[in-house]
Amino acid sequence: MFMRFFLYAENDNDAMYVYEDCIKHIVDYIVERDGLKVKPYWKFSDMYVIEESFKVKIDRDKYQSFLKSISDCWVQFGYPEINELLASETDLGKYMKNNLSMVNLFFEDEELHLIPKM
Repeated sequence: MFMRFFLYAENDNDAMYVYEDCIKHIVDYIVERDGLKVKPYWKFSDMYVIEESFKVKIDRDKYQSFLKSISDCWVQFGYPEINELLASETDLGKYMKNNLSMVNLFFEDEELHLIPKM
């Protein structure tokens, strides 16, 4: 799974604090982490992008709890099979975790079972 978080922060440390708070619900289920990148977002001076790849061992219910802790509105993408989720502060949901603007989640074939059925 590849995750990309767009979040509001003043510096790298603040950005990592927000990011770690977001993934705390799944951190115990991560079996491999790779490629962490933290960088200022070129469009906005108060925003950072954090990217990281994960391998997780987690059941669907726990993963759904993770998703709900971030946002109550996820948009699905992919054809013929859904393989991406997106949550954004501009979507129709009522809840987006503090300091987050947008989150993209990209799933590998073996992780597709985690995607909620809409």
